[in-house]
Amino acid sequence: MGEVPCLATCAIVELGFIRIASGRTRLAENLTVARADLCRLKSELGLILLADDVEANRQPSWVTRSAQTTDGHLLELATVRGARLATLDGGIPGALFIPDYPPPASMVKDERRYGEAA
Repeated sequence: MGEVPCLATCAIVELGFIRIASGRTRLAENLTVARADLCRLKSELGLILLADDVEANRQPSWVTRSAQTTDGHLLELATVRGARLATLDGGIPGALFIPDYPPPASMVKDERRYGEAA
């Protein structure tokens, strides 16, 4: 079996997780639960935190609309850190489209939604 890649996150991704998990999706009942879920995920998956000092005006040439700015920034951050952006968005040039790659067996824990009690 191949080596499991190191997984990383950054403040933008973590804030997005908390916002979406505690919002209309109701993956977490509130911000406190969403934050706790994020801490658990980071611990269980061994996520590292990428420091983000990439300037906002450093964007790939394909960024031409405001809706693309965060994706462009995340791609630039990954590139600067020698990493690869993994995403569920198939429209980001140069990113690794997650559905094209099955998860390593070590990452498939159970089918509970995050935020639910064990």
